[in-house]
Amino acid sequence: EKIISFFNDLLGIDYFDQCDDTYIYKLLKDDNYELEDIIDSLNVDFGVDINVFETNFLSSEADMRIILEVYLKNIKVSYSNVSKLVLDLVNNSLDDLHKIKKIILKNIDNDNDLKNIIIAMYKNNLNVSQTANAVYMHRNTVINKLELIKKNSGLDIQKFYDAMAMYILIYIK
Repeated sequence: EKIISFFNDLLGIDYFDQCDDTYIYKLLKDDNYELEDIIDSLNVDFGVDINVFETNFLSSEADMRIILEVYLKNIKVSYSNVSKLVLDLVNNSLDDLHKIKKIILKNIDNDNDLKNIIIAMYKNNLNVSQTANAVYMHRNTVINKLELIKKNSGLDIQKFYDAMAMYILIYIK
């Protein structure tokens, strides 16, 4: 209860669901806290084992439950997010990776503009200006598309690990 109160005070929470001993919350504030550092501190300070999976994109409760099931089955660390989950699944469970690929890329797979921007970002070392030139778009348009990719997938491909996870998801067969 103290931990739930802490998160409510810090980030504001909207209770979503409880599944066995797992609590699922939607954070109301989108502050730039380093949740991983907070979780590590809470585990030490309270002497408990809090495990958190952080994401900002799940569009449905069914998608959320599939991702949560895969996370609980495969990840044994106190903090994970979409990119860490993808990268861990490459070594642990390709079947589960394919399962979450469908969810993460659901709104991207059929959008050639977004896929072209993603591929161009790789080819241009995650450089937005070079990517904009490569796809013949204004830099601000590319930035807006990158935000759309982040919203739809939970992966910010301007960050190395997120870009690596997206690369794996796009190219894994």
